[in-house]
Amino acid sequence: MNIIINKQVIPPGYQSPEDYILNSTTAYDSGFRLISSNKKNINMDVIYENTYNIKRDGNIYLQKEVWVPKNGNIYTVIYTQKMVSSDPPSPWMILVPPPIWKS
Repeated sequence: MNIIINKQVIPPGYQSPEDYILNSTTAYDSGFRLISSNKKNINMDVIYENTYNIKRDGNIYLQKEVWVPKNGNIYTVIYTQKMVSSDPPSPWMILVPPPIWKS
């Protein structure tokens, strides 16, 4: 499993939730398939969750993204797990990450 955590300043013109979802022709051609997209409210923060199947290099991956816009920043946590037909998803793919974006 690979986990990426990122914080960046929200770019001008960024639109939520549209810019949080990778669901374009380019993404599709790159092997991304959107499985689910959810908006949640946790502790008065809006959280966007996206889950994808990704076909790359002959392998299939499950990727979950959690996006939290707060105080002019975007906090992201991206989990990617290579799937083997007999492997269940890791518990990390199911859980919402801890509130690392609290200020």
